[in-house]
Amino acid sequence: MTARTRSTHTPMEHLTREEARAIAVAAQGIASTPPRRRPTVDDLRGVVNRLGCVQLDTISVISRSHETVAFSRLGPYDVGHWSTLYEPEHAITEYWAHAAAIVPMDDLHLYRPEMERVRETLRTEWAHQQPVRDAVLSRIRADGPMSSRHFDAPEE
Repeated sequence: MTARTRSTHTPMEHLTREEARAIAVAAQGIASTPPRRRPTVDDLRGVVNRLGCVQLDTISVISRSHETVAFSRLGPYDVGHWSTLYEPEHAITEYWAHAAAIVPMDDLHLYRPEMERVRETLRTEWAHQQPVRDAVLSRIRADGPMSSRHFDAPEE
C-alpha cells in the first residue's frame, strides 16, 4: 500500500447502550466516589469546570439545584464555597448558557458571540424601551432600592 492509498481513518467504534451510559455517567462525575475528606473550594471548582455549566434553579425544596449537583458529586460540602468561587476568586459567573447557569469564567469567551448578538438585538429591536428603562433607573437613583410593585405599568 502506498502513502497515497493508505487510509487515515480509524475504524468506527460501536458501543452498546450500557457502555454509552457508563461513559456518560463517568463523564458527568457521578460514578466517582466522593472524597473521603471534607471537599474544598478547589473540589467544587473542579465540578463546575468538568461539567462546563451548572444550571441554577430558584426553586429550593430541599436545596438549590446547583447545590444538589455539587452534593451528588462531592458529598457533604460547605455551600459557602460557592460564594468564594464568585468573590474573591472570580472563578465562576452566571450566564444564560442553556438556561440560567453557573459557568467557569475561563469559558466566558465561548459565550461572547451570543452576548454580542443579544446586545445588538436589544439595541435595535428593543430601542423603544429605552425611555422606560431610563425612567426606572432615574427613580431608583432618586428613591433607592425598590421592588417592581412600586412602579406603574408603562402607558402603551
